[in-house]
Amino acid sequence: RELYDHNQSAWTVERAQAQAFNNLYWGEHGILIPDTAQKDRKRKIEPERMETKEAPRVVDLITSFYASPANIGAQWTGAGSREASAVDALEVGINEAIDQLNPPHDAPRARRVFQQVLFGKSAQLGPVYGDAYYWDFPYKTAGESEEDWAKRYEEWRKGGPIPMVYMDLPAEATYPASFGTLNDLVMCEMDMTAWELAEIFSPDEIGKALPTAYKASDPFKVAIMSNRMWLAYAIIGDKNPIPEKVPFVGGRKDAILRTVEHKMGRSALRIHPGMTRRKEKGKYWLSTLQHVADLIVGADRMLSMAATAQKFDAFPPLKRFTKAGVGEGATANIKTEQEGDIFDFEMDDQGHKLGDIQPLIQPQAGQATQELLAFLLHRIERKSGTIPELEGAFSAETAWATNFAVDVATNAHSPLTQNIIAADMDDAEGIMRAVEVSGEPLFLKRRGEGKSEIKLLPDQVKDWIPTLKGEYKLTMTTNRIASAQTGLAFMERIMATGMPISPEWVMETFMDIEQP
Repeated sequence: RELYDHNQSAWTVERAQAQAFNNLYWGEHGILIPDTAQKDRKRKIEPERMETKEAPRVVDLITSFYASPANIGAQWTGAGSREASAVDALEVGINEAIDQLNPPHDAPRARRVFQQVLFGKSAQLGPVYGDAYYWDFPYKTAGESEEDWAKRYEEWRKGGPIPMVYMDLPAEATYPASFGTLNDLVMCEMDMTAWELAEIFSPDEIGKALPTAYKASDPFKVAIMSNRMWLAYAIIGDKNPIPEKVPFVGGRKDAILRTVEHKMGRSALRIHPGMTRRKEKGKYWLSTLQHVADLIVGADRMLSMAATAQKFDAFPPLKRFTKAGVGEGATANIKTEQEGDIFDFEMDDQGHKLGDIQPLIQPQAGQATQELLAFLLHRIERKSGTIPELEGAFSAETAWATNFAVDVATNAHSPLTQNIIAADMDDAEGIMRAVEVSGEPLFLKRRGEGKSEIKLLPDQVKDWIPTLKGEYKLTMTTNRIASAQTGLAFMERIMATGMPISPEWVMETFMDIEQP
């Protein structure tokens, strides 16, 4: 309870920022525009809310660059050396485990990357070894010998799911006790119903924590806390506002649901940064929207104002000139006119003819607004590093200019790229530690009867650390034609001038051809 109360007050700036970015992404932010439907106005137009959707464009585009996880290698840190075959087997096992923990239809890693981009940090539980309950567990049958059951159990275990817990958590509700305890003490808070609790915890666990009657739809505040050895789940009860004067009477009390000794030697709750800056409150975890949020709100305001002004243009009031004293209201009676209708005016001495019709007003609505909107959208592209070329937009520039623009934009994302790689490697380290502390082999894939299988053994992962294998490049649609044109132009110049530059170097550097 002490950690929960501490985190509620210690991270108020980060919580407010996360809520603002979340609202901006989902279009739930406020847009301030003039009240053109105000009751005292003579001509009323209902304000139009229209969004540029720049926040989801920026976040989704950058997230799409990191669709594939980094290829994990392994480095031996123990005494002596290891054969290449042992390295290959370990690397295959680690990468296979990562793939199986991230099925295409429900991949925690994809949501982790999304949070790193949107909030500047992600949160997850695991990978950590966990005892699972399986509907097809091969219980021993009557009359079955121990030997036969052991064989049947071994066959089942080889084809069963990975016995690890690996799930994403809400980053906006997960914080360490301090910056210095990111690897030591972390807590996540979640709102859950009794129905959802029943899907995770046993009736005995829920019965001990909730001795009083409750409904399936009743909400509960659940806290998940982890240090280097233990993982705990608890229900946060009602807090006594003045405990020193009034005893706690009634209300829901704090209660432990479950404790697990995970033995990972680090917090089982992992917080991975996206972009980072100074280690100060509100300045460490940076969203990709951090410095364009105000621009996006301004662009949404300009677009909403332009959409509202368009209504004035769509139904302009018209004035028609008639003889003096004609029509109702000629003697100062009050008249009601319809939007976009014709208003009758008496003839004057300005040369108008009977029956002439002219606009009552001719507003040039939206021109300056649209210019400011275009400026804001351009600044958002530049500041967020999401230029049109990264989305496959055609450019009138030369091939080398297009590629240069793409290179500059992708280089701007290199700090984020490094932290996403670090998070992938941290997942690999978690898998290796989980296998080691479990003391049991992890079977990943069978290759048929009598053939090899992919597995990780506790002794196999000991004294190894994960490394990045090869180069991690952003996954995006490249301008292959532009790259080819640039490379061919270089090779033509090399041949014409006889410069001592290898064509293979040109193909590898400018045409993205590996080992040409």
